[in-house]
Formats: sequence, C-alpha cells, structure tokens
Amino acid sequence: MPLHDDLSADPAVTVLYASSHVALGEFRAGPDDPRWSSENCASEAHFVVFPERSVEIAQDGDQPIVADPHVLVFYNRNQTYRRRMVSGDGDRCSFIAVSPPLLEEIGRAGMHGLGDAERRPFRASHARSPTLDYLAQQLLVSELKRGRADALATEERLVALVERALRVLGVRQGPARGRVRPSTLRAHRELAEDARAAIAVHLTERLTLDRLAADVGASPYHLARIFRAQTGQSLHAYRDELRLRTSLPLVTELAGRDLTWIALDLGYASLSHFSDRFRRLFGAPPSAVRDLQLRTILKAGQTSAA
Repeated sequence: MPLHDDLSADPAVTVLYASSHVALGEFRAGPDDPRWSSENCASEAHFVVFPERSVEIAQDGDQPIVADPHVLVFYNRNQTYRRRMVSGDGDRCSFIAVSPPLLEEIGRAGMHGLGDAERRPFRASHARSPTLDYLAQQLLVSELKRGRADALATEERLVALVERALRVLGVRQGPARGRVRPSTLRAHRELAEDARAAIAVHLTERLTLDRLAADVGASPYHLARIFRAQTGQSLHAYRDELRLRTSLPLVTELAGRDLTWIALDLGYASLSHFSDRFRRLFGAPPSAVRDLQLRTILKAGQTSAA
C-alpha cells in the first residue's frame, strides 16, 4: 500500500510523491491549527523532516529543541510529541516518510545512526542539517511541484537523502562532555535553544548582541561563548545561514517574488549582498538556482511531449 494512503488523510499534508516505501511531502499548519494545543503522533511512518520555519518540538522523553532550517528532525513511527510556535507564522516543513521495511533494510546495510529496528531506529531526535542536502531536498520539492520529475530518479534521490541524513545522525552531536556537570550541560543547551528561538523571532531585524543577550537573560560574553560551543557557529553566522536557508523556498518558486524583494524582506541591504552570501553558502547565486529550476522543468516537459 502506498504511503500516500495514510499521509493524505491529514489536510495539513500535501504529498508530492509516494511509493510503497518512501514518500516526499509538505506540511503546513497555521497559527490556529489545533495541533499547537494537543499531543501529536507520527503514526504513519518514520520521518526525516526538513523544517522551513522555526518551531519548538518536544518529543516525548527528550529535551525540547528549536526545529529550524539548520536541523534535521527525526521521528520514529508512533513517536508522540508537542509543538510550540516560535516565529508566529505557523509550522512549515518538507518531509521524507520512510516505511519500516525500508528503514530496516537500510539498517542491515550497516548505516550508522540507526538503533533498534522495531522500537527506536532513529537514536536521536535531531542532527545538524548539511547545507547541500538542504538545498537538494528543496530543489526536489520544487521539481515535483512544478515539473514532471522521473519516478525512478525521484526515489533514488529520496533514498540517498535518507542515507546521508543517517550518516549525520551517526556522528555524535554537540560538544564534548568532559567533566562538566549534567545540570550545567542542560543549562547550556537550554540557553542555546533560547537564543535560536530569539534569532528566529527577530530574523529580519537589526539585532545587537546586547539585545539578544537581554532577550535570553544572559551576559553578551556568556551567550556568545556558549552558543558557539553548542552549535559550532557564531551568532551572526548562524543567523545569516538561517536567513539564506529560509530564502530557498522563495527562490525556487519560479512564479514567485522578485529576488530583490526577497533580499530586502530578509534583512539584506541589497540584492548584491544577498547574492554574494547565497553563493558562498550554496555554491551558486540565487538567479542561477532559479534558472536551473526553469531548465529542469522545461527539459522534463520536452521529454514528456516526445
């Protein structure tokens, strides 16, 4: 039975592609969605989620995290969790749903990041999202929405994305524990998560270190030091990459907004500044990514017509 049959029952889900073992879709929950005040359950399959907005996710038994475009979020089948709004515009993400038999087969192939195949195959709730993999899934989403992507190629790309996500999951996340007390480690993680949430709320604004530190109740020096230790990035670098990842769905919408509008709306001083930062992160300027999408869709249409 295709995964589509279970996933499509949720009105917040749009299934873009589905086979019997893997599916790609989008999830959209507005600020008034009842899920914000109730327990949620990933009952249909195992999920690898690529957030597009910042949302606090608290999986049952785990510490809450800010799920934003910097991270991959993993849900084992039947995992219960709660979500809390951070940025005020709801929950938007794309996801890969993986059937239990496929995940078991990947595990038998020796993939790191997998635990008990039946009870808890994903050993952690989240991991750092590789930049180029985030770009790859956004491009695939856009192709499926706008073009006629080949089914075989789509499935191979989805399985490859899952495998790469598991490799990231198999690498120990976070700083070395050393001799730091567990209560201190927890406080440091909470401070970093609070800062990530504050950055999301003020993503497009001019934000000073003093202002951010005041928002999270820490000294500027302590915040900067702990945030870098927890995330591996400075506050400024983290915010800049979050802006750029947030821009991807807008850039890949071919009938969408002008690139200059996108740049200014995200807080960049000009299109040239935005394009330079985008190219440094993704390897190509936003105009080239948009042109690539157009060429891919035109090629798919020509192949279908032939």
